[in-house]
Amino acid sequence: MQNLPIVKDFILPLLSSKNVVLFDKEKSAELISADFVVCTSKELSFLGEYEIDFDLSLMIEKASIVDISCVEIYVLKRKEKYYSSSKQAVMTWIGGKRFYSNPSLDVFHNSLVESGFDGRKIVFTNDMDLSYRQYLSKMGYEIIDVDPLYSSFCLMDRHLAWYKFLSKSDLEFVYLLDVKDVVFQVFPKIDNQEKVFLVSEGKIHSECSWNIGDQTALQKRTQFIYQFLDWEVLCGGTIFGNVSKLKNFLLQIWTIGAFASANCTDQAIINYLYHNFFKDNPDFQIIDPCTSSLVATADLPYDYKPIFKDGKLFHSILNEPYSIWHQWDRTEKKHQILEKYT
Repeated sequence: MQNLPIVKDFILPLLSSKNVVLFDKEKSAELISADFVVCTSKELSFLGEYEIDFDLSLMIEKASIVDISCVEIYVLKRKEKYYSSSKQAVMTWIGGKRFYSNPSLDVFHNSLVESGFDGRKIVFTNDMDLSYRQYLSKMGYEIIDVDPLYSSFCLMDRHLAWYKFLSKSDLEFVYLLDVKDVVFQVFPKIDNQEKVFLVSEGKIHSECSWNIGDQTALQKRTQFIYQFLDWEVLCGGTIFGNVSKLKNFLLQIWTIGAFASANCTDQAIINYLYHNFFKDNPDFQIIDPCTSSLVATADLPYDYKPIFKDGKLFHSILNEPYSIWHQWDRTEKKHQILEKYT
């Protein structure tokens, strides 16, 4: 493909989108993130993940740029993979005797129902009493009990529980979420369910003293120290992902937490792993609340400050509601959200 004379003069100018690549079997990594691929008929057999979108040969002939009667050239698009609702799940952890009476939990449960999500709803716990168990069961939740011996620090140990469960599950895509500060405004639509999605908080570490302290506490117990002040802050309580690509990441989070024995949160470990080892991995993608309406967190930059109207938080530029509003309980709209969903 690279040696065809028409590539330089005609095809390359068409590739203005970063999601379109010329096929090169020596650079297969590029295909992982490509939505469209340009190839010849001889190269079709290498591209089982794609299907023909249109025949580029006809366009070139009509343009009378060059005679290419000796070769057929196609633009391929990635095949859409259908994920049935039974193969998707919202998963969270609920634990702590006094936690069950927190009205913020009702915000999570009731807004999830209103969002129209029809996949599986799964709660992990190590101490749930009978009354709350019955309440969740009536709302359609599956309840997974975790041995208290393996959940002494739930913020970290939930990742091990999720890993063990997903390793034996037939789920294909999951939403792993905090529970007490998440509200569903519209259930998120993820077009490419072949990736792992982490959520940016719209700032870097140097702009948040809490994240500086959290990351510092972790790195005091790790062998390698990294400069992190310019790292984008990634949220520990909102992770989406293709199960086959996400589950080992969960195990890595727990492993570092268990063996570092650091006085930090899982958020510090997620940032440590992503910025040092996964940033260039095409299987991982960052959701930016400044440019996307998938997830909003508290304290976004002033230029992208969301608008609250009609009981929902809207992206100020896209003028559409965020699908998930995380950390709503840290905002001045807290009481309005509680009133709406409890």
